Amino acid sequence: MTPTIIIVQPTPLPSLTSPVPAAKPATSTAQTVTPVSGNSGVTFSAAITGISGTDLTSRAINAQLTNTGTADAHNVLARVDVISQGSQIRLNGQNYLTQSFGTLKTGSTVAIQETISVSITEGLKILQNGAVVILTISSDEKTQTVSYNYQP
Repeated sequence: MTPTIIIVQPTPLPSLTSPVPAAKPATSTAQTVTPVSGNSGVTFSAAITGISGTDLTSRAINAQLTNTGTADAHNVLARVDVISQGSQIRLNGQNYLTQSFGTLKTGSTVAIQETISVSITEGLKILQNGAVVILTISSDEKTQTVSYNYQP
């Protein structure tokens, strides 16, 4: 009996519509605001206002969010992701952190404050290579992302 060889071509993976930026050391704290979807009168002004702390495994992330649009935003959710050297950093044992704000009325501003804890290994990675902190604001009407290049 002669063996049969079957060659299977791999199926290409779908491309991501919003690639996650690779971390690179930054000399400034530049922020990028990217509206992703929605056209309902909701517009967010979001900024990461600071990252503080001196402990290797813990930092406080502060941000501010304002609904600058002409309509109320419903079911507003803030999500924080941290990427270093192209890898997702686990925050408080999770892939990301979220905070819910419910309805954000036109002209209203909320402060976002998250204290994150990372492993010693990931803390060293961030210390040596920096990180990109990604703040994604979503509501029923719109999603918007702010990224922050963090270099300790």
